[in-house]
Amino acid sequence: MHMPIKISRSAHLYINKTYLELLKQNNLFSFDSIWRFSGDQMVKRIKHREIIRFNLQDNYRSHRLFLKRHKREFVGITRFIGKTFGQQAHSQGRIEFENICEFRKHQIMTVVPVAAGERYVSCFWVESFLITADFTPFISLETLIKKEPDVFATPDKRSYTKRLLYKIAQLARIMHAYGFHHQDFNATHILLCFEPDNAELPLALFDLQRVQRRKVFKQRWMVKGLARLNQTLPQQLFSEEDRRYLFKSYKSIKRMQLNDHLQWLWIKRKTSRIERHTQKIMALKRNQPYQAGFESTDRP
Repeated sequence: MHMPIKISRSAHLYINKTYLELLKQNNLFSFDSIWRFSGDQMVKRIKHREIIRFNLQDNYRSHRLFLKRHKREFVGITRFIGKTFGQQAHSQGRIEFENICEFRKHQIMTVVPVAAGERYVSCFWVESFLITADFTPFISLETLIKKEPDVFATPDKRSYTKRLLYKIAQLARIMHAYGFHHQDFNATHILLCFEPDNAELPLALFDLQRVQRRKVFKQRWMVKGLARLNQTLPQQLFSEEDRRYLFKSYKSIKRMQLNDHLQWLWIKRKTSRIERHTQKIMALKRNQPYQAGFESTDRP
């Protein structure tokens, strides 16, 4: 069971109190010291952000951490709108830190937040970062699919696939019930602890900066979430029956009625649109003209 995160706030910093002394002992106790920290290994670098892996030592052990550094982003007039209504506009780093804390508060498993920083460099521009703890032995569903495809392909492993799909459906359902919508709910961002004989089959979510929070108008979340996941499940490993089972598990039904069939059709069409968009983006990255006529992942 997750305990609520207790936060220490200072100038431009939001720190999980569990890690306060660790950061102090390693002289990472200001926005500048963390922002300039080079770390041990560059994990990912793209236009708008970079992720660094590093280790910090305290009096007892070594801690493996990840620093996600967001480059300067434009927030515009939303900062002043936020102040007018009593809410400060947030950077990507702080948004994700707060979403992680909210997920853990509601007992939705996710990574452990260590610290976040947010600093305005002008009226309309902000830079930020997020530090999280290593979540070993959890791996992404995408990684499992790539490295261990036989887990899903062989007949004697089908029971694992069914249990996994059921757990994913329940994770999405609980997340939506608490008013959260992960806009990138897919195989990349679903984490699992791969132990085929573990009946509990623990799951988690990460990369939460694109989580919406809302108490009303949540009906479309199921369609968007399941369609995004559907598009990242390979056709050769996940059948049409598997995908229907995921949908029925989300809705807690055994047989589909007319309204369910309409919703399922909506999900399939949304999956096709996502696939077309994904193929187009990939073609642009390869500097090749996009060609229509793909094989949609909503077919077995």
